[in-house]
Amino acid sequence: MVGNRRATTPMIPRASLATGVEPSGAPGGSGPRGSSSSGWLLAGRASAAGFAINEISTAGLGMGNAVTAIADRPSAVAFNPAGLVFQQGLAVEANLSLIVPAFGYDTTIPATGEPVRANAKRQLFPVPSLFASYRWREEVALGLGIYSPYGLGVAWNDTVASDVPWWGRNLVTKIDLQAVFINPTVAVRLHERVGLAAGLVVAQAKVSLSRAIASSIDPADDVDVELSGDDVGFGATAGLLIAAIPQRLNVGVGYRSAVRFGFSGQGVFRKDGSAAAVPLALRTQLTDGPVEVPMNLPHTIYFGLALFPLPRLSLSANVDLTTWSSIKALSINFLDNPELSSVESKRWHNTYAVRLGMQYELVRALLVRLGFIFDQTPVPAETVGPDLPDVDRFLLACGLGYTFRGVRADLAYQFMVGPGTDTAASAPIVGQHDASAHLASLSLGYNFDL
Repeated sequence: MVGNRRATTPMIPRASLATGVEPSGAPGGSGPRGSSSSGWLLAGRASAAGFAINEISTAGLGMGNAVTAIADRPSAVAFNPAGLVFQQGLAVEANLSLIVPAFGYDTTIPATGEPVRANAKRQLFPVPSLFASYRWREEVALGLGIYSPYGLGVAWNDTVASDVPWWGRNLVTKIDLQAVFINPTVAVRLHERVGLAAGLVVAQAKVSLSRAIASSIDPADDVDVELSGDDVGFGATAGLLIAAIPQRLNVGVGYRSAVRFGFSGQGVFRKDGSAAAVPLALRTQLTDGPVEVPMNLPHTIYFGLALFPLPRLSLSANVDLTTWSSIKALSINFLDNPELSSVESKRWHNTYAVRLGMQYELVRALLVRLGFIFDQTPVPAETVGPDLPDVDRFLLACGLGYTFRGVRADLAYQFMVGPGTDTAASAPIVGQHDASAHLASLSLGYNFDL
């Protein structure tokens, strides 16, 4: 068997989206970025941000997801499936993570210049996952994972301090992205100390966006645009796990490919929830119709080391690389009304994350886990916006695991803080933005020693 006899599992990068049309005179608007033949409508916005879910495995979450070289759970399917061939029998694992993020701006009211704090709504996001693995033969193992490596969302309050209407509603009021990966995998043992694996990803994703078209400072005059779409994409995973020094040092590499989506759906315009309430003068311009939104999720590569200095102790480290630079611009295409279509430059950059983890068997069958993460944002200060005011992230993690007669139970908690970061003067909302999150996770599993 490779490595420590316990378990853990890593996670992955991020993504989101926003668009619509905005009037040139909207209070707090970011200024003209294009034009339409209608005269007062500007080109809409389409935005995305580093937006990934790494909270797929409870055991991995407790170790800061530094588990690429400790792939001894069925959830290795998602992070380094080569570990499956060193596991025994049939195993299943179900995880549920609960995420409560917070985003905000310290900015100024456009009309008065008064300093103000603008906060997004607090939301609770459940993230379930299910994994199974089976050691079919001595040199072959099969695995299956159903999980969500991308998702979450942002929704903004209608007002800020002193009941001032939130002027960022012209950019986005609410955005949600959900992606579910179905990931069958095959792992083979090339040598008693070397495992290699590959898998197929079938991904179904849905995106929705709401924003306001403000014709005056009064939100009662807003017309809301709501966009939604879905698509199925395909990708691949791969992994390599080497017991470089048996029972002392593991080396692991995991890979998840890019997945391309071409979201197809509807764009609808409503006032107070009704199409009939849209002013007559606007109905010929703001017409419901089909929309298409292309989006590329990035490649991710995980490099991991695991040390086992004592029989009950494991120390691990990861460096994860994500190719967010593939997102140079995002577009929204209104197929029946091209005047409402938009393209916006994003200029994201590639990122890295550093993960450190520790696992210790405190007493028989009871594991204690600790972790630390630094996760770099891909979003430049010039293009960061309220669709996701992303920042560099620091996370602290802890967890417990217990095994009894083949039953595994795990608990974990992470706290994420993204310190206040200044936007550029050209950003859609100018000021200092920050983020934080509480993450809790529970896992239950069973190992059938066939």
